[in-house]
Amino acid sequence: DNIKDDFGDNYCTSNADATKELAKNVVENLIGGSWKNVDILNFWLMDDLNRFCECENCKKQGSFTDRLFVVVDAVLDELVKARRDGRLKREVEISSLAYLDTLEPPTRALPADFDYRHFSITFFPINRCYNHTFADPSCTEFNAPLRRNYEAWVSGTGRRYTGTMFIGEYYNISYLRSLPMLYTRTMAADIPWYYQTGTRHFHYMHTPASQWGTWTLNQYLLARLLWNVSTDADALLGEYFSRYYPTTSDVTRSFYANLEKGMESFKAFRYWGWKDRVKSDSGNIFPTKHFRYDRYQPLTDDGVDLVEMKEYLAHARTDIDAALLGCSDDTEKARLLEDERRFAYGEAMYYFHYHLVRTALFHRAHDVDRARREFADLERYAQELLGVTDLVNVSSSHANSKNGLEATQAVDVYT
Repeated sequence: DNIKDDFGDNYCTSNADATKELAKNVVENLIGGSWKNVDILNFWLMDDLNRFCECENCKKQGSFTDRLFVVVDAVLDELVKARRDGRLKREVEISSLAYLDTLEPPTRALPADFDYRHFSITFFPINRCYNHTFADPSCTEFNAPLRRNYEAWVSGTGRRYTGTMFIGEYYNISYLRSLPMLYTRTMAADIPWYYQTGTRHFHYMHTPASQWGTWTLNQYLLARLLWNVSTDADALLGEYFSRYYPTTSDVTRSFYANLEKGMESFKAFRYWGWKDRVKSDSGNIFPTKHFRYDRYQPLTDDGVDLVEMKEYLAHARTDIDAALLGCSDDTEKARLLEDERRFAYGEAMYYFHYHLVRTALFHRAHDVDRARREFADLERYAQELLGVTDLVNVSSSHANSKNGLEATQAVDVYT
C-alpha cells in the first residue's frame, strides 16, 4: 500500500486477479466515470526507479518492461471486450511509457493478438542534455545511452515491439521551472530525426500555458515542425524575427541567440545530485565534462560552462536593453517587455546559482571573508527571486512554485 500520488511501489504484476481488477476498473472509468471523455489514456506505472515487486513470480515475468506489457495487454483486451459488447462506444488509445526502469524494449514476444492499433509507447529521454542534439555522437555522457535504447525500440534486430512510437520531451522539465529556455537548434535537428527513425507522435512535459515571453518562439517553431518536419527552420526563424519584431529584428535575434546559449546548460547543471554536491564540504561540484566552472572544451561532451553562461547572459542583457530603447512599435514593445520579464527571472536564477557555487567554493577553501561577500550577493538575488510569483505559476503542478526562490529548489542549501 505504499502509493502516494505518482510515487511509491508498483503492485504485484504477477497477481492475475489484481491485474484483472485493474483492467476492469480502468475500462469502467472510461465508460462512465471521470474519464468518460478521454480518447487517449496515459497508462503508466509508478514514477520512480526500482519500485517493481521482487517476488519470485514477478521476476519470472521477465524485465520491468516485460512486466509492464503484461498489464498493458490485459487492459487492451478489456477495452476490446467493452467495444465488442457495446459498453464502450468510442475508440480509446492507450499510451504507455519507456522511462527509467522501462527504457529498454521488451525481451519477450508480445501476444499474437496484441492490439497495436490502439497502443503506442512514449519514449521519455529524461536524462538527456540540451547542449547537444539527441543523435549527436559526441554526447557520450547523457544522450548516447538514451539513443541506443530509443533505436532498440524503433529498429533493433529481433525487436519484440513493432508498434507506434511517441516522444515525450522535457523542454520544461520540473527542474527548470519555466526558465527562459530556448530550443531552436535542438528542435530543428531532433524533430526531423525522430520522424525519420519512425516516431509519429510528440509532446513535451509541463508546457507553459500563459505569459510565454521568450517561450513563444519555442511554441511556434515546435508547432510548425510537427506540422511539417521538412520545414526550413532557418528560414522560419528569419521570418519570425522580421514579422514579430519588425523594428528591432536584428538586435532581438541576437538577444535570442545569446539567451539560448546562456541557458542551454541549466539542465545539465541542475539535474539530479547537484544540491548534494554544493552542500558537501568535499568532492567535485562539477563531475561531468558537460559542465564545469571555468571554460572547458573537451573533445566530446562539451557544454557551456558556468562562467561562459555569464558572458552569454551579459550579451543578452545588452541586446534586450537596446531592443527596448530602439523599438518604435507599440505591439512589438509589449512583446519585448514580456520577453524581458521572463529573461530577468532567468538572469536572477543564474546569478543565484553562480553566487551559491562561489560561496561554497570559498567556504571549502576556508576563506571566510570572500565567502561572506559572495553570500551577500546571493542574498540579493534570493530576495529578487522571492518577488517572482506569476512567472513560476504558468505550467503544471510539477513545474510550478510559490515564488522564484522556491523555484531554485535550493532553499535548503541557501538556508
